[in-house]
Amino acid sequence: MMPRPDQRPLNLSLRHFHFPLNAWLSIAHRLSGILLVIGLFCAIVILSHVLLKPDSFASYQAWLTQRHTQILLLLFAFALWFHWLAGLRFLLLDLCLNPTCQRFVRAAAKTQLSLWLLGCGAIVIGWLA
Repeated sequence: MMPRPDQRPLNLSLRHFHFPLNAWLSIAHRLSGILLVIGLFCAIVILSHVLLKPDSFASYQAWLTQRHTQILLLLFAFALWFHWLAGLRFLLLDLCLNPTCQRFVRAAAKTQLSLWLLGCGAIVIGWLA
């Protein structure tokens, strides 16, 4: 990028930034939290509808056996597992506040991703079985 003679702000493109793994995991942790709030709200609405109208239980039970609903439940389980692991990792990182813990930060991020992938694989295998 060429230097500019004036002091106007630059229009920076986000594609030029390379975020570290911890930044991506922090963003994903917030997004999974939003997905969990939306999913829990939907679950509470469905539960209240079933409790207030017991005759609608059979229709919701049939709805839960459909493939697209099961995929939504899988995504909710993935988001819950990721959010729990990320929250645990952030709690552990709060215990390590000195700057010498950079190796621990990278190792914790890689461990979180590998545990999440293992958990997702176990959930998919359990779903397919």
